[in-house]
This record gives sequence, structure tokens and C-alpha cells, in this order.
Amino acid sequence: MQTSVTRRFSKGLRLLGSYTFAKSLDNNSGSGTGATFNQTDGDQLRLGLNRGLSDFDRTHRAVVNFSYNIPKWGYSGFGKKFFEGWQVAGVAVMQSGTPISILDTSGAALYGTSNSRASWAPGATVETAQRTGRTQDRLNQYFNTSAFVRAGNLWGDSGRNILLGPIQRNLDFSVNKRFAITERVAAEWRSEFFNMLNIANFANPGGSITAVSYGVNRNTTGNPRVIQLAVKLVF
Repeated sequence: MQTSVTRRFSKGLRLLGSYTFAKSLDNNSGSGTGATFNQTDGDQLRLGLNRGLSDFDRTHRAVVNFSYNIPKWGYSGFGKKFFEGWQVAGVAVMQSGTPISILDTSGAALYGTSNSRASWAPGATVETAQRTGRTQDRLNQYFNTSAFVRAGNLWGDSGRNILLGPIQRNLDFSVNKRFAITERVAAEWRSEFFNMLNIANFANPGGSITAVSYGVNRNTTGNPRVIQLAVKLVF
């Protein structure tokens, strides 16, 4: 489901909001990156057991962008020159995290492989494996690590991409000023703030039950706050 709303207000204000609700399923997204691997971590003779959320699946994604042409202020020659041509704009994004498979790199030895999904601990479910709360409060145990056990010599019985990683948030903002030099020449000053609020977006935690990083968020994704200033001559 995709929805969007656009509104152009008076005096140079424009607002666009969009929201996507989605679900993508497959048995092999083929990314082979991060804590999620391709279908080789499951039984190759029963591919239906590998069916799950795609590695790139994001259930929710909301985007809001806006721009505002600041009205002219002042009536003197200096006032008109200084206050004319200002524009502020921004883009805010919030989206669900990507899926995580829990792996056992020592599992399924009888099948000549070393890349199996882990098994469920007795009585454990997706509900008991998930933890809630701020990501910052559970960096050392993003999910309930005791909900899974090693697969042993056979294939593990936990599903593919059954947990979700941390949500992602970002706000980019810009302030621009255009100066008319002549009728055909103008200068443009730009200041751009990427990840303006300096939000730490955490990557997926370690998903291998045999690794020291199991269940731990050690890395961030995206950039910290970046400020960029530029002057451009338009002719």
C-alpha cells in the first residue's frame, strides 16, 4: 500500500508526505550480507522451509519533505536585497528495520555444510525472542539470545528472517539564498545539513549464535551529522 499527500500552501510553503506499507516474501534474496544469508543456511531439498521475509523487506516507510520560500521582508533597498531569495527545505525519513536470521555456522555438519540456521530453545517462539524498548537500552542484547540453541549436526528449525532489526530515522535540512547580480547572472549560497539531529541509526545485531557479537549491536549505519556549505554562480 502506497499513499501520499501533497499540499501547496500560500506564500511559498509546500508539503509532501508519503507512507508505504509493504511485505516482500521469497526463499532467497541473494544478498548474503550482514546477519542475513541466502538460502544455503537451510535445507536445499525443502525450499519451502526457507520462505520468509526478503532481506530488503521494510514493513513501514514514512517520508515527509517540505520547502518554504521565505517572503520578502523590509522595504528599504538593503532589506529587499538581504531578505529576498531565501528558501528552507527538508526531508525526514522513518522506516522499519530489515529482517534477521539466527544462524549456527557449526550446524548441519552431516550435510557437508557449515551454514545452518539455529534451532529454537524448548518453548521459545518469535514472541519470546523479541525484545522491546529503545535500541540504545539493549545494545548488548537486542533480542532474547536464550531463545535459540545450536542446531547440532542437522538443519536448525528456526525460520528465515524471523526478527527485525532497529528502525532507521533521518532528517536532512537546507537553507539557500539566491542573490541577483545582473539580469542574467546570479549567485546561490547553500548550506546543507545531512542527518541534522545527529541520530545514531544502528545496524542489525550479530545473528550468528557461535559469534562473540551474537545479539550485540556494534555498528551504526549511515553517516553522522554532515554540514556542507557551497557557493554557486548561475549564468
